[in-house]
Amino acid sequence: MVFLRWLPVTPRSICSKIGALAAAIVLAVLALLPRAAAADDRDAVERGRTAGRTLLILRDPHVCGIALMHARCKSDVEAFLQKHGGADADYRTLPNAGAHPATGLRAYVNDGDRDAFDPALGWYNNVQSTEQMWTDDARGAALYDAGVEAVFLPAAQPGLLERLSYGPVFDLVGHAARIPSGTLPLDAGAIRGVSRSGGMTQIPAGTPQFVHDLVTAVDAAFPPAPLAQLAYTDGVAGDAVLGVAAATVGELAESRVWLGQSEAQRFVDAYAARLTALAPERAREIAGLRAKLRGDSSSDLTGAQAAHMRVLGAVIGAATPRGQRASIALAAAQLAYNASVRRDPALATALLHVLGTSAELDAVPGFASARAEAKTLAPGDWTPQFKLALRLVDLIMKGGSN
Repeated sequence: MVFLRWLPVTPRSICSKIGALAAAIVLAVLALLPRAAAADDRDAVERGRTAGRTLLILRDPHVCGIALMHARCKSDVEAFLQKHGGADADYRTLPNAGAHPATGLRAYVNDGDRDAFDPALGWYNNVQSTEQMWTDDARGAALYDAGVEAVFLPAAQPGLLERLSYGPVFDLVGHAARIPSGTLPLDAGAIRGVSRSGGMTQIPAGTPQFVHDLVTAVDAAFPPAPLAQLAYTDGVAGDAVLGVAAATVGELAESRVWLGQSEAQRFVDAYAARLTALAPERAREIAGLRAKLRGDSSSDLTGAQAAHMRVLGAVIGAATPRGQRASIALAAAQLAYNASVRRDPALATALLHVLGTSAELDAVPGFASARAEAKTLAPGDWTPQFKLALRLVDLIMKGGSN
């Protein structure tokens, strides 16, 4: 079984929409309207991360088709809609928007309806603290910006695109004098003492290094929640969890935007550790695979996906009980991704057949009765396939939870 590449839903580059960086910042400062920062530092950082992830979803929405990401995707999108407007009419001034941007976004996230997604939502390109947030709680506003940047930077490629991801840090630079001492988890001296010329903030020369240091420090001080709580145990449940994890890694590897996020990298770390535990004699090969899955600009993601399938097949053994159980779980997870992202009828036929005729995971509570639905679905029944896949993956995760 192969992991098919995502065909982007017309992602929109910041460069293609805004002629100058300063204009992008001015245009987008109110793109999202985050609520006032709370006193709790972690809460402020997490709200920033949520807002940052939502912007990435609007640019690269395939992540919402990954079964293990579905719940967080729904939560992030709902937070965006609550702040920016949950009705279609709230987007009537959005350039090139269709008739149903808000309801279409919900339909895509909730039901996997790819056709409902409105690519005009990619117009939103930045989010940062508002002036009201700085007035109400400067500490919370600074940490909110730091949380946004902790998502934006790993998603950016080096060079101009990376610098275009610095919007939240430029906001920190512009408000440096108002940031209480000790707010950020690193010395903010590099961004203090800035000057203004013609109404524009002059960015200190050390800003790029500060951005990287800030993201590293935020990740260390406020580690993001894991993508999922996995129990890599022996037996049916553990093998099923391994299959879901394998599908997730393959699907994350379709996008540097998402693979490069720190929680995704921790997920891959745990997955590689499980593969090594199962096949210690292949530790060097697994380490090589892990290096290919960094998600940075040097990563060969096409090569990584091919290497992943080779390593996975060698570790679990396709004809072994473990391999069969992991493969069925992998099929369940891929059913969601295919139904909402790829929509390949041939692959859907194969996945439905595997799920409908394979009993190796029937020991997982509820799995046997749920998978029976696979026999009733046609290859083009995309929404029912998506919902069935989420149900099957949920049963696997509950059966393999700690």
